[in-house]
Amino acid sequence: MAAVHRLAPLLVLLVLAGCPASDFVLEFEGVVLTIPDGALPEGTALGDLNVAVEAELPVPLPDNRSLLSEVYAFTPHGLAFEAPITVDMVYTEAFDGEPEVFRLGDDMDDGWAAVADASFADSVATFTTSGFSWYAVTRLPAGGDDDDSTSADAFEGDIGFDSHAAMTAFCAEYDSVTGSVTIAGPNIAATDELACLQAVGGDLFIQGSGATTVNFAMLEGVGGALVITLNSELDLVSMPFLAEVGGDMLLDTNVQLSSVSLPDLAEIGGSLSAGAQASFLTVDLTGLVDVVGELDLSGPTGMASLNLGALETVGEDLLLSGHTQLTGLDLRSLLSVGGGLDIADEAQLALIQAGRLTSVGGDLVIENSGTLEGVTLPDLTTVGEQLRLLNLESVTSIDLNELETVGGRITVQGTDTIGLSLASLTTAGELRVASNPFASIAAPLLTDVEGDLVVSADAALSTLSFPALVTVGTFFLHDTGLPTLALPELTETSEDFHVAENPFLTSLSAPLLTTIGGSLEIELNPNLPTSQANAIADQADVGGDTTISGNGGG
Repeated sequence: MAAVHRLAPLLVLLVLAGCPASDFVLEFEGVVLTIPDGALPEGTALGDLNVAVEAELPVPLPDNRSLLSEVYAFTPHGLAFEAPITVDMVYTEAFDGEPEVFRLGDDMDDGWAAVADASFADSVATFTTSGFSWYAVTRLPAGGDDDDSTSADAFEGDIGFDSHAAMTAFCAEYDSVTGSVTIAGPNIAATDELACLQAVGGDLFIQGSGATTVNFAMLEGVGGALVITLNSELDLVSMPFLAEVGGDMLLDTNVQLSSVSLPDLAEIGGSLSAGAQASFLTVDLTGLVDVVGELDLSGPTGMASLNLGALETVGEDLLLSGHTQLTGLDLRSLLSVGGGLDIADEAQLALIQAGRLTSVGGDLVIENSGTLEGVTLPDLTTVGEQLRLLNLESVTSIDLNELETVGGRITVQGTDTIGLSLASLTTAGELRVASNPFASIAAPLLTDVEGDLVVSADAALSTLSFPALVTVGTFFLHDTGLPTLALPELTETSEDFHVAENPFLTSLSAPLLTTIGGSLEIELNPNLPTSQANAIADQADVGGDTTISGNGGG
């Protein structure tokens, strides 16, 4: 093992990184940390962070390993970032064998674990991490391996544990299982005796146990499903190095559960569902990038902390609803949702960060969240089915300026926003805007609405701009403050044309409207000249009844 020497006190230098401008860089002797804006947990300052050289290894390396760098202690130990940070660490170039970054989770760990996806160039190791611990660059000699004379083997097939003695006996011989693992029964109070477990080829079931903690400090992968259910005493789940779950992940009916820490989990090959947890207060999924199936976090109503800042794709639905304490939702890296995105009934939610989201394959629903302050989706271009913003009385801004197509209905109702701009929208299944204090509604590129286009119950409305609208199902303007209505390109409504109870309307123009498939109703607009209403009736072929009454003179 290479000798390790303590360096002189280190200088900490804070600079603002050039790309992107919001990243911060902390430079230490031998280590550089690049910290994205917003990655620091609440209550932690940049000055609290430190990297120091350890005089000796806290825990020995595997016998065949040797050091290529100092052993660095990143403090405060156990700090979990809101988004992954990047680390550059210098090392001595190996002349034979391969370098690898090793990490120690905490000072109670009995073994080091390799850091996945580290790169090595010009005697600098580069990797990302979501938490602070001990790090070192190590070397495995050419032709060597990490096994020593007492190393463990893989257990072939499935195995179950219902006692601590069985766990201890397993770790005396094995460190992984090719099949499935089941941990069950009231005699299991914790999983500490199974700390050796590094990999499970099949499913991992922890169900109906008496465990208060589930802590797998060495576990890196589960090939099948990860199921943690019906553990009535369970308080803590911690798997700091788990990187992948090949199947579904289910957390259900663990009524005392208060913390789930899976900071390195990057991919779930199936769906993630968390339901029926009475408390479930903190969830650390800071490293999660891809969920192939559904991501459903609607069940744990007491959840107060949720960080999904690295999440990029969800293959099916993303569901989040009914939490009583959640104030913020970090989806800053989310690019696409294959199914629906549903955020509803969030009593304290004030902020949703989802500025990179480009497409939602199903419904996009944000509703009944009275503390939400804005809907900001500046990169969203496509919604496959419905877009519903409903009962959001604290929302004062809506940014959907890149939205181009919505396959189903757009509903915007019950917000506190003074304007709605759909600057890029070209087609929609329906458009319903009601009970908002909008001064203006504009969709300058909108050409076709297959179903209803409804604007109603908006006394503040002064501008309604649909200059490119050609065809619509039903056009419905009711109970607004609009003074003028111009539809210069409208040629056809497949059903009704309805303009009623707009007390300030003085002008109505639709010079190309020649076909109204249903009824024509222009009534109770006391300042609209009746002659303008009659002009519409005269120029159009009306398939249903025509009602023109209660309008103004002239």
